[in-house]
Amino acid sequence: MARRLLSVFLTLLVGLAPCAGFAADKGDQEALRAALGLFKQGSMALQAKDFDAALKLFRKAQATYEHEPLIILALAKTLDSSGELTKALRYYEIFIKQVNPTDPARQPTLQRIAALKRQLAARPAQIVLKGLPTGADVMLDGQQVQADANNTLRVRAGVHRVRITMGSRIPYARKGMALAAGQILTLDVVLLDPVDQSKLSRDHTWTWVAGGTTAVAALAAGVFAVRGASLRDSYGEIANIETGLITAAAREEYNCKSQKAEDCPELIGEARKRRAAIDDNNTLIYATAIAAGAFGIATLVAYIAAPVKKPVEQSSLQLAPLWDGTRAGMALTLRF
Repeated sequence: MARRLLSVFLTLLVGLAPCAGFAADKGDQEALRAALGLFKQGSMALQAKDFDAALKLFRKAQATYEHEPLIILALAKTLDSSGELTKALRYYEIFIKQVNPTDPARQPTLQRIAALKRQLAARPAQIVLKGLPTGADVMLDGQQVQADANNTLRVRAGVHRVRITMGSRIPYARKGMALAAGQILTLDVVLLDPVDQSKLSRDHTWTWVAGGTTAVAALAAGVFAVRGASLRDSYGEIANIETGLITAAAREEYNCKSQKAEDCPELIGEARKRRAAIDDNNTLIYATAIAAGAFGIATLVAYIAAPVKKPVEQSSLQLAPLWDGTRAGMALTLRF
């Protein structure tokens, strides 16, 4: 019924346009006549329900003569009849801004605008899940839902979130999707297979640094241990390594017949010096051994936590001939 009324309206409009609808300056007469011809053709296409042809003709008429609100109204009614309500509403509102307040088409257009707004506000938004695999679980705003045969979710206007899972694949998630009434949002769903972390190439720079430091510390501990054996042998030449008592051979060498320290200062001083060297060396052994252990642990941690290597762009070497008009040459370009 609505389309029949629209046909009648446009038929009358075509008849009245030459005398009432199109009021132009003398300089616009050619554009007016061309636009009127396109307008009539568009009206005929609209009556035949060829909406695509009608839209093309009306838009061409608008481009030819853009001062006429009736062409805007024809575009709005064509879009309205073809079901493109959002675009139709926009053209209706443009028509209201341009048309004379006393125009008889103004009030019906205002009523249609109000009806369209109510209709669009009640329309659900749509989320199209392009590439959704069969068997995937779809969560909408925390609730499990089922997409229709076209992999589409119909939702109310507002802000929504979607999460899609399937077995061990990496989930797909989108948050904060603000949808207006009637809006259609297409999401390209990609559920990737899980990555085997053990097969990824890793950067073991810090593993080598920590491992090298561990080796150096262990080597130092070994050197100090060997040196400690030599120091103990040297101390044992003048004193018992366990009791610290001066040996008879040392007393005889240093011509010291007494066990008192004050009677043999040189011998006792040498014994204390050699004992202090042993104690200092033991301290170094313990320190380097602890350092080797600590860096060994650091090596293990660095190996386990080594980051994945970033792809390295290959450098390219390009060789191109040159000619300056008199002589030939070659240009070498190295790009990193």
